[in-house]
Amino acid sequence: DGLIISLSIFALCLLPHQFTVLALRPAVTLATVYIINCESHDNLILSSKLLGYIGNISYVVYLVHWPVIAIFPPLSTQNYIFLIIIIFVSSITIHHIFEQKYLKLDWKALVPFVFILVLGNVFLQNCIREHSFWNATYPTDVQRIVSMNKAQLPNFWASDPQMKDCTEEVLEDSIEPSRNYGYGHCQHFLFQQGHGNFSIMMLGNSFVLNFMNPIRAHFHQNYSDFRYMSFSGGYAITSDSGESRSSMVVFKKHVEQFKPDVLFIIMKHSYNVLFPILENDPIVQEMEENIKIYEKFAKKIYIMDHFPTFEENFLNRFLQNVINRPDELEPLHINRREHDKVMKFFFDISSMFAEDDKYLTFDRDELLAYADNTGHITAAGVKLCEPVFEKLAKKVMDNV
Repeated sequence: DGLIISLSIFALCLLPHQFTVLALRPAVTLATVYIINCESHDNLILSSKLLGYIGNISYVVYLVHWPVIAIFPPLSTQNYIFLIIIIFVSSITIHHIFEQKYLKLDWKALVPFVFILVLGNVFLQNCIREHSFWNATYPTDVQRIVSMNKAQLPNFWASDPQMKDCTEEVLEDSIEPSRNYGYGHCQHFLFQQGHGNFSIMMLGNSFVLNFMNPIRAHFHQNYSDFRYMSFSGGYAITSDSGESRSSMVVFKKHVEQFKPDVLFIIMKHSYNVLFPILENDPIVQEMEENIKIYEKFAKKIYIMDHFPTFEENFLNRFLQNVINRPDELEPLHINRREHDKVMKFFFDISSMFAEDDKYLTFDRDELLAYADNTGHITAAGVKLCEPVFEKLAKKVMDNV
Protein backbone atom coordinates (compact mmCIF):
# COMPACT_ATOMS: atom_id res chain seq x y z
CA ASP A 1 0.00 0.00 0.00
CA GLY A 2 2.90 2.34 0.73
CA LEU A 3 4.29 1.68 -2.74
CA ILE A 4 0.93 2.42 -4.34
CA ILE A 5 0.56 5.67 -2.41
CA SER A 6 4.09 6.70 -3.43
CA LEU A 7 3.38 5.99 -7.10
CA SER A 8 0.13 7.94 -6.85
CA ILE A 9 1.95 10.97 -5.45
CA PHE A 10 4.50 10.67 -8.25
CA ALA A 11 1.66 10.57 -10.81
CA LEU A 12 0.18 13.73 -9.29
CA CYS A 13 3.45 15.52 -9.96
CA LEU A 14 3.17 14.63 -13.65
CA LEU A 15 -0.48 15.61 -14.09
CA PRO A 16 0.01 19.08 -15.61
CA HIS A 17 2.12 17.60 -18.39
CA GLN A 18 0.75 16.29 -21.66
CA PHE A 19 1.57 12.79 -22.85
CA THR A 20 1.52 11.43 -26.34
CA VAL A 21 -1.33 8.93 -26.53
CA LEU A 22 0.62 6.62 -28.82
CA ALA A 23 3.41 6.44 -26.23
CA LEU A 24 1.00 5.59 -23.42
CA ARG A 25 -0.80 2.76 -25.22
CA PRO A 26 2.11 0.28 -25.05
CA ALA A 27 2.55 1.09 -21.35
CA VAL A 28 -1.13 0.39 -20.65
CA THR A 29 -0.96 -2.84 -22.66
CA LEU A 30 2.13 -4.05 -20.79
CA ALA A 31 0.56 -3.16 -17.45
CA THR A 32 -2.56 -5.15 -18.40
CA VAL A 33 -0.45 -8.17 -19.37
CA TYR A 34 1.41 -7.91 -16.07
CA ILE A 35 -1.81 -7.80 -14.03
CA ILE A 36 -3.28 -10.78 -15.90
CA ASN A 37 -0.08 -12.72 -15.30
CA CYS A 38 -0.11 -11.83 -11.61
CA GLU A 39 -3.55 -13.37 -11.11
CA SER A 40 -2.03 -16.83 -11.10
CA HIS A 41 0.57 -15.93 -8.46
CA ASP A 42 0.58 -14.53 -4.98
CA ASN A 43 1.33 -10.91 -5.72
CA LEU A 44 1.73 -8.13 -3.19
CA ILE A 45 0.25 -5.50 -5.49
CA LEU A 46 -2.88 -7.48 -6.27
CA SER A 47 -3.32 -8.41 -2.61
CA SER A 48 -3.30 -4.75 -1.63
CA LYS A 49 -6.39 -3.81 0.36
CA LEU A 50 -6.18 -0.29 -1.03
CA LEU A 51 -6.30 -1.51 -4.62
CA GLY A 52 -9.12 -3.88 -3.72
CA TYR A 53 -11.13 -1.02 -2.28
CA ILE A 54 -10.48 1.13 -5.35
CA GLY A 55 -11.73 -1.80 -7.42
CA ASN A 56 -14.94 -1.87 -5.37
CA ILE A 57 -15.64 1.81 -5.99
CA SER A 58 -14.28 1.83 -9.57
CA TYR A 59 -17.69 1.78 -11.25
CA VAL A 60 -18.86 4.76 -9.23
CA VAL A 61 -15.59 6.55 -10.07
CA TYR A 62 -16.30 5.84 -13.73
CA LEU A 63 -19.79 7.36 -13.45
CA VAL A 64 -18.76 10.35 -11.37
CA HIS A 65 -15.49 11.50 -12.93
CA TRP A 66 -16.72 12.97 -16.20
CA PRO A 67 -19.57 15.17 -14.83
CA VAL A 68 -17.15 16.53 -12.23
CA ILE A 69 -14.52 17.29 -14.89
CA ALA A 70 -17.17 18.94 -17.08
CA ILE A 71 -18.28 21.19 -14.23
CA PHE A 72 -14.79 21.96 -12.92
CA PRO A 73 -12.42 22.10 -15.93
CA PRO A 74 -8.82 21.08 -15.07
CA LEU A 75 -7.07 24.37 -15.76
CA SER A 76 -4.17 24.15 -13.32
CA THR A 77 -2.31 21.83 -10.97
CA GLN A 78 -4.56 22.93 -8.12
CA ASN A 79 -7.59 22.07 -10.23
CA TYR A 80 -6.23 18.59 -10.92
CA ILE A 81 -5.70 17.88 -7.23
CA PHE A 82 -9.10 19.34 -6.37
CA LEU A 83 -10.77 17.17 -9.02
CA ILE A 84 -9.10 13.99 -7.78
CA ILE A 85 -10.20 14.69 -4.21
CA ILE A 86 -13.77 15.55 -5.25
CA ILE A 87 -14.07 12.49 -7.50
CA PHE A 88 -12.86 10.07 -4.83
CA VAL A 89 -14.82 11.65 -1.98
CA SER A 90 -17.99 11.64 -4.10
CA SER A 91 -17.39 8.07 -5.25
CA ILE A 92 -16.76 6.77 -1.72
CA THR A 93 -19.87 8.53 -0.42
CA ILE A 94 -22.10 7.24 -3.23
CA HIS A 95 -20.63 3.75 -2.92
CA HIS A 96 -21.46 3.42 0.78
CA ILE A 97 -24.71 5.39 0.93
CA PHE A 98 -26.21 4.33 -2.39
CA GLU A 99 -24.47 1.57 -4.36
CA GLN A 100 -24.20 -1.04 -1.61
CA LYS A 101 -27.85 -0.60 -0.62
CA TYR A 102 -28.96 -0.48 -4.26
CA LEU A 103 -27.42 -3.90 -4.92
CA LYS A 104 -29.43 -5.41 -2.06
CA LEU A 105 -32.85 -4.21 -3.26
CA ASP A 106 -35.38 -6.80 -4.44
CA TRP A 107 -37.09 -6.35 -7.81
CA LYS A 108 -40.28 -4.85 -6.32
CA ALA A 109 -38.33 -1.96 -4.87
CA LEU A 110 -35.95 -1.86 -7.82
CA VAL A 111 -38.52 -1.14 -10.56
CA PRO A 112 -39.92 2.13 -9.13
CA PHE A 113 -36.41 3.13 -8.09
CA VAL A 114 -35.08 2.73 -11.65
CA PHE A 115 -38.13 4.62 -12.95
CA ILE A 116 -37.32 7.53 -10.63
CA LEU A 117 -33.70 7.48 -11.79
CA VAL A 118 -34.77 7.60 -15.45
CA LEU A 119 -37.09 10.56 -14.79
CA GLY A 120 -34.32 12.31 -12.89
CA ASN A 121 -31.93 11.76 -15.77
CA VAL A 122 -34.47 13.15 -18.27
CA PHE A 123 -34.95 16.23 -16.09
CA LEU A 124 -31.20 16.74 -15.73
CA GLN A 125 -30.55 16.33 -19.46
CA ASN A 126 -33.31 18.80 -20.29
CA CYS A 127 -31.92 21.34 -17.82
CA ILE A 128 -28.46 21.01 -19.34
CA ARG A 129 -29.78 21.38 -22.89
CA GLU A 130 -31.82 24.42 -21.89
CA HIS A 131 -28.82 25.86 -20.02
CA SER A 132 -30.82 26.16 -16.82
CA PHE A 133 -28.56 23.75 -14.91
CA TRP A 134 -25.33 25.15 -13.53
CA ASN A 135 -26.11 28.48 -15.14
CA ALA A 136 -23.09 30.47 -14.05
CA THR A 137 -23.18 34.24 -13.91
CA TYR A 138 -20.20 36.36 -14.88
CA PRO A 139 -19.26 40.03 -14.75
CA THR A 140 -20.97 42.06 -17.47
CA ASP A 141 -17.93 42.35 -19.73
CA VAL A 142 -17.14 38.63 -19.47
CA GLN A 143 -20.79 37.70 -20.03
CA ARG A 144 -20.82 39.78 -23.21
CA ILE A 145 -17.81 37.88 -24.55
CA VAL A 146 -19.31 34.52 -23.60
CA SER A 147 -22.65 35.38 -25.23
CA MET A 148 -21.06 36.67 -28.43
CA ASN A 149 -18.99 33.51 -28.80
CA LYS A 150 -21.86 31.16 -27.98
CA ALA A 151 -23.93 32.93 -30.63
CA GLN A 152 -21.55 31.37 -33.17
CA LEU A 153 -22.60 27.86 -32.11
CA PRO A 154 -23.31 25.21 -33.18
CA ASN A 155 -22.82 26.02 -36.89
CA PHE A 156 -23.18 29.68 -37.71
CA TRP A 157 -24.06 28.95 -41.35
CA ALA A 158 -27.28 27.20 -40.32
CA SER A 159 -28.71 30.60 -39.38
CA ASP A 160 -27.12 32.47 -42.29
CA PRO A 161 -29.90 34.42 -44.10
CA GLN A 162 -28.33 33.41 -47.42
CA MET A 163 -29.26 29.79 -46.75
CA LYS A 164 -32.85 30.64 -47.70
CA ASP A 165 -31.60 30.86 -51.30
CA CYS A 166 -30.43 27.24 -51.21
CA THR A 167 -32.61 24.20 -51.84
CA GLU A 168 -31.69 20.70 -50.79
CA GLU A 169 -32.20 18.00 -53.41
CA VAL A 170 -32.54 14.23 -53.19
CA LEU A 171 -29.22 12.51 -53.77
CA GLU A 172 -29.77 9.31 -55.71
CA ASP A 173 -26.20 8.05 -55.35
CA SER A 174 -24.95 5.52 -52.81
CA ILE A 175 -23.99 7.98 -50.08
CA GLU A 176 -25.44 7.20 -46.65
CA PRO A 177 -27.73 9.97 -45.37
CA SER A 178 -25.51 10.44 -42.32
CA ARG A 179 -22.58 11.26 -44.63
CA ASN A 180 -24.53 13.71 -46.77
CA TYR A 181 -24.13 17.13 -45.15
CA GLY A 182 -25.67 18.99 -48.06
CA TYR A 183 -26.56 18.51 -51.72
CA GLY A 184 -28.50 21.01 -53.78
CA HIS A 185 -28.42 24.34 -55.57
CA CYS A 186 -28.74 28.02 -54.69
CA GLN A 187 -30.70 30.76 -56.43
CA HIS A 188 -31.92 34.19 -55.39
CA PHE A 189 -35.59 34.28 -54.39
CA LEU A 190 -36.25 36.87 -57.12
CA PHE A 191 -34.59 34.85 -59.87
CA GLN A 192 -34.99 31.29 -61.07
CA GLN A 193 -31.29 31.47 -61.89
CA GLY A 194 -28.46 33.91 -61.40
CA HIS A 195 -27.97 36.62 -64.00
CA GLY A 196 -24.45 35.60 -65.05
CA ASN A 197 -23.23 33.49 -67.93
CA PHE A 198 -21.23 30.81 -66.11
CA SER A 199 -22.09 27.97 -63.74
CA ILE A 200 -20.44 27.17 -60.42
CA MET A 201 -20.15 23.91 -58.54
CA MET A 202 -18.67 23.60 -55.06
CA LEU A 203 -17.79 20.23 -53.61
CA GLY A 204 -15.88 18.86 -50.65
CA ASN A 205 -16.53 17.90 -47.04
CA SER A 206 -18.41 19.81 -44.33
CA PHE A 207 -16.31 22.91 -44.99
CA VAL A 208 -18.34 23.46 -48.15
CA LEU A 209 -21.19 24.58 -45.90
CA ASN A 210 -18.73 26.56 -43.79
CA PHE A 211 -17.51 28.68 -46.74
CA MET A 212 -20.18 28.31 -49.42
CA ASN A 213 -22.26 31.41 -48.75
CA PRO A 214 -19.34 33.73 -47.85
CA ILE A 215 -17.74 32.89 -51.22
CA ARG A 216 -21.02 32.93 -53.14
CA ALA A 217 -21.94 36.37 -51.79
CA HIS A 218 -19.02 37.99 -53.61
CA PHE A 219 -20.38 36.88 -56.99
CA HIS A 220 -23.52 39.02 -56.48
CA GLN A 221 -25.61 36.52 -58.47
CA ASN A 222 -23.24 36.82 -61.44
CA TYR A 223 -23.59 33.15 -62.29
CA SER A 224 -26.19 31.12 -64.15
CA ASP A 225 -26.23 28.18 -61.74
CA PHE A 226 -24.70 27.37 -58.35
CA ARG A 227 -24.58 23.79 -57.10
CA TYR A 228 -22.99 22.32 -53.97
CA MET A 229 -22.11 18.88 -52.63
CA SER A 230 -20.88 18.31 -49.07
CA PHE A 231 -20.04 14.77 -47.97
CA SER A 232 -18.20 13.20 -45.07
CA GLY A 233 -14.77 12.18 -46.34
CA GLY A 234 -15.22 14.44 -49.35
CA TYR A 235 -11.60 15.32 -50.08
CA ALA A 236 -12.32 15.26 -53.84
CA ILE A 237 -8.68 15.08 -54.96
CA THR A 238 -7.28 12.53 -52.49
CA SER A 239 -8.64 9.41 -50.83
CA ASP A 240 -7.48 7.62 -47.72
CA SER A 241 -10.50 5.44 -46.93
CA GLY A 242 -13.47 3.70 -48.46
CA GLU A 243 -15.58 6.66 -47.41
CA SER A 244 -13.44 9.20 -49.25
CA ARG A 245 -13.18 6.97 -52.32
CA SER A 246 -16.95 6.58 -52.58
CA SER A 247 -17.37 10.35 -52.18
CA MET A 248 -14.87 10.96 -54.97
CA VAL A 249 -16.76 8.63 -57.32
CA VAL A 250 -19.95 10.63 -56.77
CA PHE A 251 -18.11 13.95 -57.18
CA LYS A 252 -16.63 12.90 -60.52
CA LYS A 253 -20.00 11.65 -61.74
CA HIS A 254 -21.73 14.95 -60.97
CA VAL A 255 -18.93 17.11 -62.37
CA GLU A 256 -19.22 15.13 -65.60
CA GLN A 257 -23.01 15.46 -65.55
CA PHE A 258 -23.28 19.21 -64.89
CA LYS A 259 -19.99 20.33 -66.50
CA PRO A 260 -19.56 23.47 -64.36
CA ASP A 261 -17.62 26.38 -65.77
CA VAL A 262 -16.07 26.96 -62.35
CA LEU A 263 -15.33 24.17 -59.89
CA PHE A 264 -14.49 24.97 -56.27
CA ILE A 265 -13.07 22.21 -54.09
CA ILE A 266 -13.46 23.26 -50.47
CA MET A 267 -12.36 20.96 -47.69
CA LYS A 268 -10.23 20.44 -44.68
CA HIS A 269 -7.53 18.26 -46.18
CA SER A 270 -6.82 14.77 -44.88
CA TYR A 271 -3.87 14.42 -42.54
CA ASN A 272 -1.91 12.66 -45.28
CA VAL A 273 -1.54 15.99 -47.06
CA LEU A 274 0.19 17.55 -44.05
CA PHE A 275 3.29 15.38 -44.35
CA PRO A 276 6.35 16.76 -46.19
CA ILE A 277 6.22 16.23 -49.94
CA LEU A 278 8.51 13.46 -51.14
CA GLU A 279 10.05 12.86 -54.51
CA ASN A 280 7.47 11.09 -56.68
CA ASP A 281 5.02 11.57 -53.84
CA PRO A 282 2.02 9.23 -54.40
CA ILE A 283 -0.38 11.72 -52.79
CA VAL A 284 0.69 14.50 -55.15
CA GLN A 285 0.40 12.11 -58.07
CA GLU A 286 -3.11 11.17 -56.98
CA MET A 287 -4.03 14.86 -56.75
CA GLU A 288 -2.70 15.53 -60.24
CA GLU A 289 -4.55 12.57 -61.72
CA ASN A 290 -7.87 13.55 -60.17
CA ILE A 291 -7.51 17.21 -61.13
CA LYS A 292 -6.90 16.14 -64.74
CA ILE A 293 -10.21 14.27 -64.65
CA TYR A 294 -12.04 17.34 -63.33
CA GLU A 295 -10.33 19.50 -65.98
CA LYS A 296 -12.06 17.50 -68.70
CA PHE A 297 -15.42 18.92 -67.63
CA ALA A 298 -14.69 22.16 -65.73
CA LYS A 299 -13.11 25.24 -67.32
CA LYS A 300 -11.60 26.61 -64.12
CA ILE A 301 -10.70 24.83 -60.89
CA TYR A 302 -9.99 26.49 -57.55
CA ILE A 303 -8.94 24.40 -54.55
CA MET A 304 -8.72 25.66 -51.00
CA ASP A 305 -5.25 25.10 -49.64
CA HIS A 306 -4.53 23.72 -46.19
CA PHE A 307 -5.47 26.17 -43.43
CA PRO A 308 -4.82 26.18 -39.66
CA THR A 309 -6.00 23.02 -37.95
CA PHE A 310 -7.99 24.07 -34.91
CA GLU A 311 -8.36 21.52 -32.13
CA GLU A 312 -11.67 19.99 -31.16
CA ASN A 313 -13.61 21.90 -28.48
CA PHE A 314 -11.45 24.96 -29.12
CA LEU A 315 -14.21 27.46 -28.40
CA ASN A 316 -14.98 25.87 -25.03
CA ARG A 317 -11.32 25.96 -24.10
CA PHE A 318 -11.07 29.57 -25.25
CA LEU A 319 -14.04 30.58 -23.09
CA GLN A 320 -12.63 28.70 -20.11
CA ASN A 321 -9.49 30.80 -20.40
CA VAL A 322 -11.48 34.01 -20.86
CA ILE A 323 -13.40 33.24 -17.67
CA ASN A 324 -10.71 31.69 -15.49
CA ARG A 325 -7.35 32.71 -16.96
CA PRO A 326 -7.79 35.90 -19.01
CA ASP A 327 -4.06 36.62 -18.87
CA GLU A 328 -3.21 33.33 -20.57
CA LEU A 329 -4.99 33.65 -23.91
CA GLU A 330 -1.96 34.12 -26.15
CA PRO A 331 -0.72 30.51 -25.77
CA LEU A 332 -3.93 29.43 -27.52
CA HIS A 333 -2.55 30.63 -30.85
CA ILE A 334 -1.21 27.89 -33.13
CA ASN A 335 2.37 27.49 -34.24
CA ARG A 336 2.60 28.40 -37.89
CA ARG A 337 3.50 25.63 -40.26
CA GLU A 338 5.19 26.35 -43.56
CA HIS A 339 3.90 23.99 -46.20
CA ASP A 340 4.52 23.62 -49.89
CA LYS A 341 2.16 24.93 -52.49
CA VAL A 342 1.48 21.79 -54.44
CA MET A 343 -0.31 23.14 -57.51
CA LYS A 344 -1.35 26.30 -59.23
CA PHE A 345 -5.04 25.63 -58.54
CA PHE A 346 -4.76 26.24 -54.81
CA PHE A 347 -5.89 29.44 -53.10
CA ASP A 348 -4.81 30.30 -49.59
CA ILE A 349 -6.73 31.60 -46.57
CA SER A 350 -4.18 30.61 -43.93
CA SER A 351 -2.26 33.85 -44.48
CA MET A 352 -5.25 35.76 -43.11
CA PHE A 353 -4.71 34.07 -39.74
CA ALA A 354 -0.93 34.43 -39.79
CA GLU A 355 1.05 36.73 -37.55
CA ASP A 356 4.80 36.18 -37.32
CA ASP A 357 5.29 32.51 -36.44
CA LYS A 358 1.72 31.95 -35.24
CA TYR A 359 -1.76 31.41 -36.60
CA LEU A 360 -4.16 33.56 -34.61
CA THR A 361 -7.09 31.70 -33.10
CA PHE A 362 -9.16 34.64 -31.86
CA ASP A 363 -9.74 38.34 -32.38
CA ARG A 364 -7.72 40.16 -29.74
CA ASP A 365 -9.96 43.23 -29.76
CA GLU A 366 -13.38 41.58 -29.62
CA LEU A 367 -12.21 38.31 -28.03
CA LEU A 368 -14.13 36.29 -30.60
CA ALA A 369 -12.86 32.79 -31.37
CA TYR A 370 -12.02 31.98 -34.98
CA ALA A 371 -12.99 28.31 -34.59
CA ASP A 372 -15.91 26.51 -32.99
CA ASN A 373 -15.88 23.20 -31.11
CA THR A 374 -15.81 21.06 -34.26
CA GLY A 375 -12.78 22.61 -35.95
CA HIS A 376 -14.90 24.69 -38.33
CA ILE A 377 -14.36 28.39 -38.81
CA THR A 378 -16.73 30.72 -36.96
CA ALA A 379 -18.38 33.82 -38.40
CA ALA A 380 -15.52 35.89 -36.94
CA GLY A 381 -12.96 33.68 -38.68
CA VAL A 382 -14.84 33.77 -41.98
CA LYS A 383 -14.98 37.56 -41.79
CA LEU A 384 -11.20 37.53 -41.58
CA CYS A 385 -11.11 35.60 -44.88
CA GLU A 386 -13.44 37.95 -46.78
CA PRO A 387 -10.63 39.78 -48.67
CA VAL A 388 -9.47 36.44 -50.10
CA PHE A 389 -13.00 35.50 -51.17
CA GLU A 390 -13.59 38.91 -52.73
CA LYS A 391 -10.34 38.72 -54.70
CA LEU A 392 -11.11 35.15 -55.74
CA ALA A 393 -14.60 36.01 -57.01
CA LYS A 394 -13.25 38.97 -58.98
CA LYS A 395 -10.59 36.75 -60.52
CA VAL A 396 -13.21 34.20 -61.56
CA MET A 397 -15.54 36.80 -63.08
CA ASP A 398 -12.67 38.44 -64.96
CA ASN A 399 -11.37 35.20 -66.43
CA VAL A 400 -14.37 32.98 -67.14
